[in-house]
Amino acid sequence: MCCHRLWILLSISSSAFALYNGSPALPEMPEQGFFTSRDSALSFKVGYEGDFTFGRHLQVPSVSNPEIYSQFNSAALTLGFINRIEVYTLLGASLTQFSFTSSGQDFHLNTKENFAGEAGIRANTPIWGDLKFGVDAKYFYVWPTLSKNSGSGSVSQKEWQVGAAFSQTFAYFTPYAGIKFGKFNMEYVNLSSFSKNISLQNACPVGLFLGMGIAGQKGIYVDLEARFVDEYACTGALGLSF
Repeated sequence: MCCHRLWILLSISSSAFALYNGSPALPEMPEQGFFTSRDSALSFKVGYEGDFTFGRHLQVPSVSNPEIYSQFNSAALTLGFINRIEVYTLLGASLTQFSFTSSGQDFHLNTKENFAGEAGIRANTPIWGDLKFGVDAKYFYVWPTLSKNSGSGSVSQKEWQVGAAFSQTFAYFTPYAGIKFGKFNMEYVNLSSFSKNISLQNACPVGLFLGMGIAGQKGIYVDLEARFVDEYACTGALGLSF
């Protein structure tokens, strides 16, 4: 076997978003890296991830009609062990657009493209044939700053998430479905454009995701994923395994 292909995330979501999960079959797709054999116990992958969050159910005290959009673009580095476990990190840039209504007035708060990072671990186990069960746990943090048209103030944002999913491989295609649980938190403090501090949290901690991975016999992996229930988001990922 061989852990090969990297999953890097074409990332995109960011300020009120949940995180990309990926296929439970990832540690084994594709079947062989560019420079590693099927029997390699150690693999290295690099990639790109783009994640876009179009909306999310939020808890935001003291304001009404909260809406959020975010994106996260990043490069990923992944270290795989025995085709069953991957440790990964993502480094990139994220931005967020948050709007709400207070006292009949509409407000819009935008962040610049700021540095963001994520670290996580994933593992899978075969169940029957090409059917696999996998788990994933990760922590995301960003150091956001407000854009000029949003006035002054400070912003903090972080999120953690765990997920579990089943995948089934058919030739080069691996569809998967799973459930995730996570906590998102974002705070706006000392805003010049608004008299109160604002704290955002995800209203629903549980969500569902569906995805499709495509991998050949060697080196390259592509994944597309959509997320529902707690948020509405999609992610594209491209990985190269060495």
